Amino acid sequence: MSYFIPHAKREDLKRKTVYDFETQFLLISAIEKRYTSEIIKTIPLCEDLFSIGFEKEKNDWEFDQWRDVYVKHGWNEVKGKPILKNNFKREESDQANWIKKGLLPDKSSEKWTEFTKVIDGASCKRSFPEDKQKFWAWHIVNHDKTAFKKRHYLVRDASFDLDCLELYSDIYLHEAFLILLGISPDDIDRKEFFCWMLSMDLLAMIVDSIPNKLKIKFEDFKEWNILKEHFGKSKKVEKVSIENGKVIIDTIKIDTKEFIVWALKNGIIEEDTSYLRAG
Repeated sequence: MSYFIPHAKREDLKRKTVYDFETQFLLISAIEKRYTSEIIKTIPLCEDLFSIGFEKEKNDWEFDQWRDVYVKHGWNEVKGKPILKNNFKREESDQANWIKKGLLPDKSSEKWTEFTKVIDGASCKRSFPEDKQKFWAWHIVNHDKTAFKKRHYLVRDASFDLDCLELYSDIYLHEAFLILLGISPDDIDRKEFFCWMLSMDLLAMIVDSIPNKLKIKFEDFKEWNILKEHFGKSKKVEKVSIENGKVIIDTIKIDTKEFIVWALKNGIIEEDTSYLRAG
């Protein structure tokens, strides 16, 4: 038995979903642009520093590399004070501590060195922790922007066929989520959406004000919550742990037959009856 997203609403539903994902991309792009402007304004040597950060796709820089850039450009080196405003929210979380561990040096470290220089009559002071914190904040925002763009293109180019409901005895929650959005998970890069489900909400830690329309996580979509509410309590549902690298997440595996019954009842999918007419 084959199924598809209903003809009567598939175009409008997909158009709405594509528009929604495009909106997410535009919103995160605006945030990234704001961060870029702030970095250009506050870090005169940002171009040189960022070029170090992208060497060999490491996306980071070491203290000695950072120091060499300022020395090369004739900045004055002074011993700084171990004081840095922590811009990360939810400081008690594992994610925030994970970021801080690799970002902020120990109070006794030589990395509290600062560099000063008079530029256009104004005194400018930069430190390793401050520069690195701004770089990582921008890097997180830029990474999310790239991911949102990819997801936008994936839903835009997706089909309406639902072969997965024929081929597999069960489907994952994030695959059912796409179907509710009018998007077939058949020929889509499911890894991208799976990685999205696995990803930490780092953006909320670094962005002071997130637009209400920006849907960072799966949970920000009503369709996801509808699925989780209904199938999360089903006896036929199996909760599984999936490991991706070092990250393990509990997700929901849904019995395909149970999903089909529920989706047909709610007009989310239709049964392909063309074979009856052909006979």
